[in-house]
Amino acid sequence: MKFLLLLILIGLIVYLSGARKGRGQGNPNAAGPSASDQPQSGAAQVMVSCAQCGLHVPQSEAFPGRGGQFCSAAHRAIFEARNDKPA
Repeated sequence: MKFLLLLILIGLIVYLSGARKGRGQGNPNAAGPSASDQPQSGAAQVMVSCAQCGLHVPQSEAFPGRGGQFCSAAHRAIFEARNDKPA
């Protein structure tokens, strides 16, 4: 019985210490990323598909090219080299 009460007490202390850390996020003097560094939780991002491999990436991170949008500069180069061959 003593062991169970001790275990409950330790769990309560751990829980409360975690809750206090969570409350400090609104403190501007607290260390950590600023609000402008974090993505807005409600903002949806437009996703585009890589023309080379089909991977979906946010449009803001995509590499535009002559064949569409690409996930990397390497895939853009491969796609354009393959499709620039004369017929």
